[in-house]
Amino acid sequence: MAQTLVNAPTIAIDLRAELFEHIRKLSPKDGDAWKKLLAQVNAGERSYIIQIRTALEDLSNEGKKVCLVYNHKVSDAAVIYF
Repeated sequence: MAQTLVNAPTIAIDLRAELFEHIRKLSPKDGDAWKKLLAQVNAGERSYIIQIRTALEDLSNEGKKVCLVYNHKVSDAAVIYF
C-alpha cells in the first residue's frame, strides 16, 4: 500500500469540507452519483467539480489504480481507488 501511494499521482484541490467529503466517497466512474452532487452545488463549484472528475477519469483511463487528492482548504487528503 505505501509503495502504491508513493508512486500515485496527486491532485491538489480547494473545496469546502462538505464537498470534499462527497468526492471522497464517489467512484470516478459512478456517473449518477456525480450528477447528483453537481445538482447540489452552485455554477462555479459545478465547473470546478467537473474538472476534478475529468482529471480522475483521465488518470483511470491511463491505467492508474489510485490517486491522492489533497484539499488545501481543509488540509485533508483522500485516496481514490479506480
